[in-house]
Amino acid sequence: MHMTDPIDFAAERISNLIKKLNPEETVEVEVMNYSLSLGMNLLLTVSFIMAIGFMTNTALSTLLSFLIFAVQRFFVKGFHFKSLTLCVLVTTTLIASIPHLPLPQLAITPIGIVCTLIILYKAKVKPIAKLIPFFVIAIGMILQDSVIILACAAQAITLVPKGGDFNVEYTRKKNC
Repeated sequence: MHMTDPIDFAAERISNLIKKLNPEETVEVEVMNYSLSLGMNLLLTVSFIMAIGFMTNTALSTLLSFLIFAVQRFFVKGFHFKSLTLCVLVTTTLIASIPHLPLPQLAITPIGIVCTLIILYKAKVKPIAKLIPFFVIAIGMILQDSVIILACAAQAITLVPKGGDFNVEYTRKKNC
């Protein structure tokens, strides 16, 4: 039995309703569904991450963690789940936990170096696209900031399974 992803299901229902209410002035259902799925994924992820950050009094560190992860991911890509709901759950858990993970200062530079090596050898993007992520890692090492380095490490780990290659079938429809 095939179970539809809850985010995809909701986006499809909303898209069909919009099309039914205004069939002449709306784009194709597939286009709306794709856009709504991505928007819902982002909205839910950011909302959950920031809610946890506020509840645990780490809102700024949590926001920093999310922004660093997002910037790194934008430039060097990474593994994608086939389920947007699973993406929301895993990303929320990962990013919201970063400000709470104790990291000895002695570990920051070695982790930063490992992140740099993973990006260098596993990211399947043009070398110029790797410059910003390298710069972010360098800032984290210079400042000895565990949140920056752990967010970079979390994103770098997503490059390991397939070298950051996209699942072609999946990325035509989704982006997480």
